[in-house]
Amino acid sequence: MQNLISQAHFFVLIIIFAISLFVLSKSSDKLVDNAVVLSSIWGMSKLIIGATVVSLGTTLPELLASVISAIKGNTGFAVGNAVGSIITNTSIVLGTAVLFGTVCIREDTKKKFNMLLFVCIVLIIPVIISKMGNENGTLIRPLGYIFLLMVPAYIIILIRQYKNNPFAFTFDTVFKKESDKTPKVSVTVIMIAFLALLVSISASGLVASSVEIASRLGVPDMVISSTLVAFGTSLPEFSTAISSVKKNYGDLCLGNILGANILNVILVLGASVIASSEAVIIPPSFYVVHIPILILILAVFGFRTYNKTSENITKKTGILLILIYAVYLFCNVKSIF
Repeated sequence: MQNLISQAHFFVLIIIFAISLFVLSKSSDKLVDNAVVLSSIWGMSKLIIGATVVSLGTTLPELLASVISAIKGNTGFAVGNAVGSIITNTSIVLGTAVLFGTVCIREDTKKKFNMLLFVCIVLIIPVIISKMGNENGTLIRPLGYIFLLMVPAYIIILIRQYKNNPFAFTFDTVFKKESDKTPKVSVTVIMIAFLALLVSISASGLVASSVEIASRLGVPDMVISSTLVAFGTSLPEFSTAISSVKKNYGDLCLGNILGANILNVILVLGASVIASSEAVIIPPSFYVVHIPILILILAVFGFRTYNKTSENITKKTGILLILIYAVYLFCNVKSIF
């Protein structure tokens, strides 16, 4: 595929990028749906399905794209996609959702934010320390293992939270598609295998076309992955967030966004670091653009989370988050020149 893409016309590359992004998003969504159906047929409770299949499935596009790029040696792409997705989810996705309805902050939301804050600190501090006295920073493999060890702990926490939240599954459209007719196990397994193949092919196409486009334009991989790719892989969260807010499930929308962000660090970034053949190089632009914007978004969201004057994220905060994303895009473009 790489040889084919390297020889393709630039316009063809754009088409491959767009199709790969679309197929990856749709096939990932359908894969999660079918995995949930199969889990239900096998008698798994919705509690377990929601905390594992659904929660992990929402990060599948980012996971596949980042891991494939890390294996191929494009570590800047992997880091940019993971961190860019966090910034995208918490700024433009959440900020836009707030404009369409009420997003309230509950106690379990505060707990998720605390977890997100913790994993971001675990990420940022070693990256800053590794930069001291060096041109580039690094993400070492042991940190990847630490992140992956956090995944089962996070799932256990999710299960406990779901037990105390009787409305946890009204947010998952998967469970609104139940019908009296139960599909055959063999058909569901074949569909899962086919969709998994689609996900793998589309993720490979997305990474290869993105890297080639970045190379021809003279743009760093991290810029493409943290903007175009991160926004594209966040489209499912975008549409789901707006839909849930309109249906008065704003708090659950917020919980899903925070959960996806946590998994982007501990699962996506953790797996990418381990998949890389060597230490992941963190370029200077990461320290100039990504870390400051990430800290700013966490500060804005943290202030709103622990502000006792209101339990809701105000529309002013939503507009502020959107403006921060605009600044983030501007800084990424400016870093090219």
